[in-house]
Amino acid sequence: MDIIAELTRIMTNIFILVMLFWMVFWDSELNNPVKKYWMPKMKPVFLWLGLTAEWKMFSPDPFLYNSWPILKIFLQDGGFFLWEPTQGTQLNFIQKIRYKKSHKFYHEVGKANASFYTKVDFITYILHKHGLNDQCAKVEVYRVHQNIRPFDKQSDAGTPRICKQLVYTYNPPKQSVL
Repeated sequence: MDIIAELTRIMTNIFILVMLFWMVFWDSELNNPVKKYWMPKMKPVFLWLGLTAEWKMFSPDPFLYNSWPILKIFLQDGGFFLWEPTQGTQLNFIQKIRYKKSHKFYHEVGKANASFYTKVDFITYILHKHGLNDQCAKVEVYRVHQNIRPFDKQSDAGTPRICKQLVYTYNPPKQSVL
């Protein structure tokens, strides 16, 4: 067997393993021991190679903010129920994969110009999931957003301000009594 071909195969496999390891732990929470202790040692190498892009940083139009919807469900008895997606830091690895799949949908629901049917279907799903169909008087959909700092400004003091904007109000259809 050709020694150069064997070395090339070994180096390729090592590179693939390192990249897979990097992708899994690069986007993990800050208190993860691997990210906390090992990643800072490897960061200069990966910065030099240009391998530090995050999922939210796609070109040519990278996201400048994180956004998510919050639903304030007003109940007929005068109370209210607040729904918002679970924060990523509270999810395990498998739940994070599922969350990333619904993240784009959350962006869509929070847009003021999103489809009426998308919003109504989402509201109906949340009402059904929490057993609030018969108790709902009104639902307000808010778009919550927070600016994303550039990668080189991540260590600046303070957390970016969170802003909330009302984008849609849903009034459930009145049920007729026969």
